[in-house]
Amino acid sequence: MAMLGLVEIMASQGLTEDQMYKIALQVNAYWFPSNYVTIEKFLKSKGVAWKDAISNNAKDILSREYSSASGYAKIIQQISPSGSSGGSGCSV
Repeated sequence: MAMLGLVEIMASQGLTEDQMYKIALQVNAYWFPSNYVTIEKFLKSKGVAWKDAISNNAKDILSREYSSASGYAKIIQQISPSGSSGGSGCSV
């Protein structure tokens, strides 16, 4: 609901669709930091820098392929074949 409100505010201010996706991705990354750190690692393994993803592919990163529960689970499987995301403990 918060994202919907943010998007409505951005639309009322005349932002373009591309601008809205970029901002929505940045906000989502603040709301779900560990998810997007994992997505960033995945993208890096594919040769895509996070800054480029935000600039050029924000809509794709917010899509079902990356940001849904099932898409994120697939990313975790590719980064860590055991399926472990490291838990909430220290990763040292």
